[in-house]
Amino acid sequence: MEPYVIAIVTFIAYYITKTLFVNDLSEEKAGRLLEEGAVLVDVRTEEEYQAVHLKRAINIPLSEISTGIGRIAPERNRVILLHCRSGSRSFMGKRLLKRMQYHNVYNLGSFARAKRMVSDENHS
Repeated sequence: MEPYVIAIVTFIAYYITKTLFVNDLSEEKAGRLLEEGAVLVDVRTEEEYQAVHLKRAINIPLSEISTGIGRIAPERNRVILLHCRSGSRSFMGKRLLKRMQYHNVYNLGSFARAKRMVSDENHS
């Protein structure tokens, strides 16, 4: 296969993956949602969360999301912003919460991206 074809296919695959799995929101819109009271949920393990986390983030590990989400968002229309280390677990969490009829769930993606979105706060 020609190198330029491989490059184009790789770019398209990257763009589709990034768009479908991670970039639910622009950084600006995520910031507005947080200002309006959205819940920021870190779905990493408790150990990862204890090592470093965003000040506003509530830790509900992915393995506990279906039982733990009701404590912080009993109403299914609450805006929930998920993040993890890379965006994979938060994507899975989003899918699970959508199946549970949560309507406003967004995947912020990686910790680094989420940190940029809430850059005005200190992280622990």
